[in-house]
Amino acid sequence: MKSKKKKIGLISLAIVGGILALLIILPIVFKDKIKEIALKEVNKQLKADVGFDKLSVSLIKNFPNASISVKDLYVAGRDDFAGDTLLATKSLTVVVNMGSIFSADGFEIKKFVIDDTKIFAHQLEDGRANWEIVPESDEIEIDDDAPSAFSLQLKDVRLTNTNITFVSDTAKMAATINDINLKLNGDFTADNTLLKTNLNIGAISFWDDGLRLAHNLSLDFKADIEAYFNESKYVLANNEININAIPLSINGWVQMPDDAIDMDLVLNAEKVDFKSLLSLVPAIYSSEFDKLTADGNVSLTGFLKGNMEGDVFPSFDFKLNVDNGRFSYPDLPKSIDNVQVASHISNAGGSLDNTVVDVSKLSFNMGGNPFSAKLNVSHPISNMNFLFVADGKLDLGMIKDVYPLEKGTELNGLLTMNIDAAGKMSYLENERYEDFKFGGNINVKDMLVDIADVEKGIAVSNANFIFNDRYLDLADLNVKIGENDLRGTGKVENYLAYALRNSTLKGDLTIQSNYFNLNDFMSSEEAEEVKKDSDTAKVSLSVIEVPKNLNITLNGNFKKLIFDEMNLENAEAQLHVVDGELKINKMNVNAFGGTMALNGKYSTKNPSEPNVDFDVDLKQISFAEIMSQVESLRKFAPIFSMLDGRFDTKLSLNTLLSGDMMPILTSMLSSGSFKAELVTLKGDNNVLSELASKLKIEKLSNISLKDLALSFAIKDGMVETKPFNLNIKDYNLNIGGLTGLDQSIKYTGSIKMPDKLNLKQFQTIGFKIGGTFKDPKVELDLKGTLDNILSGEKDKVMDKVDSMKDQLTDKATDAADKAKQEAQKRAEQIMEQANKQSERLLNVAKAQGDSIINKAKNPVAKGLAKKAAEELLKQAQKQSDAITEKAKIEAEQATKNE
Repeated sequence: MKSKKKKIGLISLAIVGGILALLIILPIVFKDKIKEIALKEVNKQLKADVGFDKLSVSLIKNFPNASISVKDLYVAGRDDFAGDTLLATKSLTVVVNMGSIFSADGFEIKKFVIDDTKIFAHQLEDGRANWEIVPESDEIEIDDDAPSAFSLQLKDVRLTNTNITFVSDTAKMAATINDINLKLNGDFTADNTLLKTNLNIGAISFWDDGLRLAHNLSLDFKADIEAYFNESKYVLANNEININAIPLSINGWVQMPDDAIDMDLVLNAEKVDFKSLLSLVPAIYSSEFDKLTADGNVSLTGFLKGNMEGDVFPSFDFKLNVDNGRFSYPDLPKSIDNVQVASHISNAGGSLDNTVVDVSKLSFNMGGNPFSAKLNVSHPISNMNFLFVADGKLDLGMIKDVYPLEKGTELNGLLTMNIDAAGKMSYLENERYEDFKFGGNINVKDMLVDIADVEKGIAVSNANFIFNDRYLDLADLNVKIGENDLRGTGKVENYLAYALRNSTLKGDLTIQSNYFNLNDFMSSEEAEEVKKDSDTAKVSLSVIEVPKNLNITLNGNFKKLIFDEMNLENAEAQLHVVDGELKINKMNVNAFGGTMALNGKYSTKNPSEPNVDFDVDLKQISFAEIMSQVESLRKFAPIFSMLDGRFDTKLSLNTLLSGDMMPILTSMLSSGSFKAELVTLKGDNNVLSELASKLKIEKLSNISLKDLALSFAIKDGMVETKPFNLNIKDYNLNIGGLTGLDQSIKYTGSIKMPDKLNLKQFQTIGFKIGGTFKDPKVELDLKGTLDNILSGEKDKVMDKVDSMKDQLTDKATDAADKAKQEAQKRAEQIMEQANKQSERLLNVAKAQGDSIINKAKNPVAKGLAKKAAEELLKQAQKQSDAITEKAKIEAEQATKNE
């Protein structure tokens, strides 16, 4: 009996062990099949690329269900969205019915858990979006009789550490929703269920057309939601909402039939107090909010009711009132008192254009300085009708007494304003200024803003703006930003239409400065890049786009002006900014050790291809200073770095600019002249050193050049220099050719050797220069040199050759007459005479060549003389062959005649 029980126990244990073994082995055996099926099915059904790194299957963790986990899952866009990763998640776990894994009906999904996910939603300007990855119904074939690949029996959905970024190029909006955590429980298979929802969002930020409307708002949402899936209706009850520190709740329902959304929601905000309301102000909520004390009466009510579909919106009505509000920090001496707010935003339903925003009262008192304002806006879309009034004083120096500023922050100054505006946008568009009410003034006195995170502090000793419906008059401006100072006066027109409708701003301003560094204002905080050059940090420039909606004339006077590496002094100019172009008229400036006059324009009408078109007159410019300050010159004229002295030049310049504001060399068109009275060539010059080596003469280094004058043109990436004379010590060069803007060179010329060398006909030698400035290739132009050397000697030899030809021709003619009697004898005589004449011609050429060689004493001249002798002999041989060939023809003819 005991033996039988023991056997049964062993069998049972074996069965359990076998089942456990199967539960462990089966996932390993089938995981590749599951991965293949999943990827194939998903990529077939979506207009996106889906992939993941690892897939693991467990039959134990959620037994009797199976757990399928995917690591590093991604969904990436295609075509115009290539490079956009719609979704990337570190981990996704799906719990499925174990039996459905092997079923032809597909997977039965019961649970989703998603962790550490990033979602990027992007809508293009034409309305297409990267989340539209499910094909339209007419793009795929649907078999209504085919079983679904997935069936949903969800009871648990969890999202942890999820971040969403939304960008709409269409609406010019953007939002970030970070640190999302969601727990959602309910029976999704039932007709109706109670969904227990717990949602927490760490930070919500929202931008509209570049303006940040919300910054790092936190949201907690706990709710029991009655879900009626058959009716697509959801009823909110027992819910708690916290936006930052504001406690709210919403009662009502939302129903989503087809593409529409019906709703009837009421806001419950009985627990809202003034302190919690202040949490919506980012600066207050982020700084010692727990220490803040506040009191006052707050009333917040609102509702949403109606249908939302397409451009149709439900009606809504929200009211916020604050009476006798006050807040202070216990460690600070003063408070903000008598805060009064009466605001109301409403819409009767239908179009958003029916929205009315009415802030009938906004006032407070800070340290005895009262401030009040009110705003009313209606028909914001079709023809905005607004009213705005502001009046009061703000003592910036008192802010530190009511608000805990960050360490290193300093604020001072008095801001006084009086603004009264009312009218419709159509008044501005149609220039009906008489129907528009706008006037007032803003005065800033002794203002200082110095913030620890901002490198440049701002100090405004005085700024006075007087404005009405037509113009803004800058009566006096005196500001200092870091070390930069600026003073200005002037008037601008159409500024309201410019600010509200992006119309063209017109004006005439005069500005002056003792010191202004444009590099401090070249790039924004996000876009600034710094390149290291030795120990010097240099700001990487980007294209400065000239606005097309400006028509401003600017008269400027800058005692010291810095741009990129250029240090300019006493700059005076009249600038005209119009239609995407900066036109410079009569600019005069001390630059590069001399003076510069400039006229022309910088255009960004096509921002992707900015260009400049300048006429420049430089006088007494230092080579050293201009090379240290102008990077583009170092690129295409490196020889300037070898020169010391001063020069004058006049040039016209037209070129496209690249993204870093450097000229695109292949697009450059330029012409001009260059003059220098005295230039010193510093150290060894590769080109001249190579030329001296080829000629076997002394080094041409550390030399001075006098009265240098040349003209040049730049086209197709090449600098063409017309031939010019260059005196180097006792040597005279004539040189001209092409310099590539890539530093390649292609020059031809000649060098006249000193008279003391007594080279006579070898005194002038031709040469060619190729390669680059750093690695030049110099060749002596022997053929050209010989043509010059032999011009005299060759003429003498050729005279003798021609004389011999005439004698031979005469004698050949006489021999031909006698050949009538003795043809054969005459033919032999013709050939014999021709051979003698040929031999004599060659002997004369050889003797002449030997004479040239013997006269040459210098090693260079000796080598050239040998080449000349070879050339004489070659020419004589050609003449000899011609005489012999002619004699043969005459001999044959004489024989035939006989």
